[in-house]
Amino acid sequence: MITIGICDDEQRELEYAESCVKKYCEQHGRSDFSIMSFSTSFDLMGYVEKNGCFDVLFLDIYMPGFSGTEVAEYIRKRDEQCEIIFCTTSKSHAVDAFDLGATHYITKPYEQDKVNFALDKAVFNLERNLAKYIVKKTVTGIRKIFIADIVYIESDEHTQILYLKNEIITTHLTTAEFWNDLKTDSRFVQPHHSYIVNMDYIREITPKEVILEKGESVPVSKRFAKNFKEVYMKYVFGN
Repeated sequence: MITIGICDDEQRELEYAESCVKKYCEQHGRSDFSIMSFSTSFDLMGYVEKNGCFDVLFLDIYMPGFSGTEVAEYIRKRDEQCEIIFCTTSKSHAVDAFDLGATHYITKPYEQDKVNFALDKAVFNLERNLAKYIVKKTVTGIRKIFIADIVYIESDEHTQILYLKNEIITTHLTTAEFWNDLKTDSRFVQPHHSYIVNMDYIREITPKEVILEKGESVPVSKRFAKNFKEVYMKYVFGN
């Protein structure tokens, strides 16, 4: 299921965007889209705080309270993989939008083909990321492990414990072997020599530990602290 959120403070624009997304689903035979609409940035951010991010977000930039770019900054702190599509009346924020890793930028008024193009890009990115996997020998046999499902990896002497979204598996491989597979993927970082963390799941960073979305705690060592923070800030903010 691909979850899509739409946020615009103008009701007519909100309804139009939702109709365009629904038409895209009809045209492409997609029955795996779940759509939710929000008329304020506060409502959207409150929902995300409780339920997590959407896979795709359509954001108006000019909204009362928090602007679309401010909402995007908040989202980026929680879920880098969210595909953000800005829909607005001005091109003046395009640079800021793409600095935040926007998938696309649509100026109003727009037609169906603009939404189709933006969603094609977003869906391609999502499905490409979900399709990445590694194959490893675990204590129970050979496993295909989807990279997007890896929350973090912990080294316990000669055992690597993989904490996935919905299960925990163990292997007798080394941290170096896993790091060699994951180091080219910008989502992963080492805050400690015994841990590899997927930054998509980071909720908070303190001077001595990383708090993940479900409350798990991973230590940050002095040796890795400086590089870890630099990598995380670049990943979140793109600078």
